[in-house]
Amino acid sequence: MMRYYDRCFSWFKSLVTQTQDEASDDAKLRASARLAIDPGDIRETMQQIWEAEQDDKDLAQKEISLLIDQTNKTRLLMSDIIQDHDTLSALCLLYTSMKWLAGKISGLRHITTHETDSSRQNISRQSGRRWTLMNDPNRATSSQGPVQLPLTQDTAQAFDSIVSSFEELAGTALLTLHMEVRCRIVHSLRIAMSPDVAPYLLDQDVTAPDPQILSLNSELVVFDEIIERYLRDTEIKFIRTGLGLLINSYLVGNAKMVSPMNAKGSARMQLNILVLQQNLKNIEDAVDLARSSNYYTLFDRGADEVVERAKEAKSAGIRADPYSASIFSFEELRALIELCFSEQLAHPERGMASMAKRKLDEKLQELNG
Repeated sequence: MMRYYDRCFSWFKSLVTQTQDEASDDAKLRASARLAIDPGDIRETMQQIWEAEQDDKDLAQKEISLLIDQTNKTRLLMSDIIQDHDTLSALCLLYTSMKWLAGKISGLRHITTHETDSSRQNISRQSGRRWTLMNDPNRATSSQGPVQLPLTQDTAQAFDSIVSSFEELAGTALLTLHMEVRCRIVHSLRIAMSPDVAPYLLDQDVTAPDPQILSLNSELVVFDEIIERYLRDTEIKFIRTGLGLLINSYLVGNAKMVSPMNAKGSARMQLNILVLQQNLKNIEDAVDLARSSNYYTLFDRGADEVVERAKEAKSAGIRADPYSASIFSFEELRALIELCFSEQLAHPERGMASMAKRKLDEKLQELNG
């Protein structure tokens, strides 16, 4: 059984290892697998979410904050993402097979009262009869009794360790799937928010969403179809829940990335958000991207409106809530004010840019007051 586990683990690593052409160093794993395997806050938080008896909003937000912080420091590359859909299917199959196998072999566990371990001394005589029962349903229900693997207390520890290894591999595969869809979202949004790829300082109205957003939508649909085909409802919910929250948090928390932006650029962003929302409705229950949409709508109203909103929130003692569609943190509003002046700050004439900088400083001082 240990040799079989080793083969399964090797298969898992082959599924999530970058190709030689992609990897900058030998045997580098995809981002989702690294986060699922490496001990750390993200893996621990994922595990807590999976083990929680009910949805925990604080844990969900913690996971998102950790992921955004890490990917902002170390940008995800295309090679970090699993591109092959068959690999995603294989990870689902690995999870279900390891889960099934761990449950089945646990049922074989039987502690014998004999001093000697029948699994060692009499294996040639007994194993044939006992393991044959597994393949013969008629005999399994006969007078010979249930299928069992006799073990002593000592060998039971080794047996339990192998079962735990199967369960751990199943869990790693599931955490990888959970994180893969999130890494895919982060990678796509980072590209869509990059001024080098999709500038938000526009001269003309945009009538179609960004290609990167359309591509993300397509990949999310395929990913969801795969997990629906192979996984149970509990695992599917674990993977789906929180995708909208991640998108809201990323688009709002990283607003500075789109600088410089003007009104037409804001309209482009809101169109992208609308298209994402329409697609996510078919994936995650009760998903709502109103928070990110309202944030960029506030940009359209100008810096004065943002300052007033911040003052009202401060005087009322209202704290930012990532689940609220209209309550933003001080830092989020500060970033929005800077975004409101980003077009003027990027003006090629130094005089215009200097004037915009003075106005920005005044608004920030007013915000701090």
